[in-house]
Amino acid sequence: MRNILCFLAVSIICFGMSAFSYAQDLKTIYNFDAWLGKAGEIKQEPPLDLMPLPGWVLIGKTTGDDGTTYTFGETQDKPLIVVTVKAHAAVADAQTGLLNILSQFSMILLKAETQGLKFGDVGFAMSEGDVITFIAFVRNNVTVVIKNISPDNPKSVKDIAGQIDLMI
Repeated sequence: MRNILCFLAVSIICFGMSAFSYAQDLKTIYNFDAWLGKAGEIKQEPPLDLMPLPGWVLIGKTTGDDGTTYTFGETQDKPLIVVTVKAHAAVADAQTGLLNILSQFSMILLKAETQGLKFGDVGFAMSEGDVITFIAFVRNNVTVVIKNISPDNPKSVKDIAGQIDLMI
């Protein structure tokens, strides 16, 4: 029994050190300490269901630990994009939240600015060919993730990202 407990203790310590190392590596890779907006004011989560987003119809809304997720389409029966918005208690929490989102990818995402885009204090984007299909950014204490969910008909999420950024 003592051997099992020792093994578990060592495993937990090693896993914790590994997770810490990975988080530090991500901070270095994404130049986290140089991200803008660290002293931004606290904002409210924009209620996207109450704000007009030209060209998009709201299909659904759910709320969870990750924030509020909205599904939009060109019509009620054609969901095309999902937007998740979360207002954190502090700017540092939001920036760490964005870093956690980036950690879910098996590749390093490019900063939006390197692709000629500007969203939030810092943002990242991914494209399918010439179509921007994923954008994640942080503005002050609010994280925003916008992704295309229509594999057969990829739509750019660039315009809606700009509209949401202006709302924050």
